[in-house]
Amino acid sequence: MRDGLHRMSGARLSGPARLLLGSALALLAAPACAEVGATLTLASQDRFRGYSVSDGYPAATFSLSYDDAAGPYVEGSIMIAGNPANGIERSRFEGNAGYAVRLKNGPTLDAGVVHAEYTGYRIYGRQAVFTEIYAGLIAGQVSAHVHYSPNYFQHGVRTFYADLDGSSTLAPRVRLSAHYGMLFQIDGHPEPAGSRMRDWRIGASTDVKSLTLEVALASGLDKRGFYGVVRNGGTALLFSATAAF
Repeated sequence: MRDGLHRMSGARLSGPARLLLGSALALLAAPACAEVGATLTLASQDRFRGYSVSDGYPAATFSLSYDDAAGPYVEGSIMIAGNPANGIERSRFEGNAGYAVRLKNGPTLDAGVVHAEYTGYRIYGRQAVFTEIYAGLIAGQVSAHVHYSPNYFQHGVRTFYADLDGSSTLAPRVRLSAHYGMLFQIDGHPEPAGSRMRDWRIGASTDVKSLTLEVALASGLDKRGFYGVVRNGGTALLFSATAAF
């Protein structure tokens, strides 16, 4: 465990990460009509677009969010992953800042930027980092977004990603969710997985007292892609428990 903590303590946030963190702190300090929330999630693994960014290890993620009624919002999260035998193997800082505006008698327009940095996670010898800008529409329980990244996990790899997410109430205590995404490589070093990659996820969740429990089936890469080795892709059954504060 001490080795894992040492790896985390050696991490340094880049300019974009410090900017997002500073924006979050500034908004949290400003008096406004807004909602502040925090969640803690324990998961069998942390998957991102069909790939286990926690290297297949169980993961814990703490998130803090600020949502202003006027439109701006920020969110920051820290993820750690590992096991008792080896300690903390990976960690991630992620920041997200955006603006959402509700159209009169219509959907909500949503746009922003997200930045993530990992420790203990390297691709071709370099630290895994990515920044994306995004824009989309939210209508009820359905949302669609497009994302652009100039350096997607690897320097010089430019990508375009489109996704569709939806949820529905199956019973008073059971909710269903679904996700489908397509990643398109615009430029950069090619990978065996090819320049087009898809991922999907379906899940069911329920509330038990103060916890939200979810089981999901997620599929993604079955060849080496931008995220690293093949063993962390493919289809997997996922479990998670989330507590909101």
